[in-house]
Amino acid sequence: VLNAKYHEKEAEIIAQAGRLKTVTIATNMAGRGTDIILGGNPNFLAPSLLVAKGIKPDEAQESD
Repeated sequence: VLNAKYHEKEAEIIAQAGRLKTVTIATNMAGRGTDIILGGNPNFLAPSLLVAKGIKPDEAQESD
């Protein structure tokens, strides 16, 4: 739920919004120019996925 009560978690909620099989409920607060990326925000989600796999984000290398 994206509303004024969860202001401190707003970036995380927005990053998770739009993911496959996810429902995001937003009040009028979200209508203030919030962009929800379908599939979730990869820049926000990638570090948490690396940690879940036991890889420290700062030690990950980009592949060409």
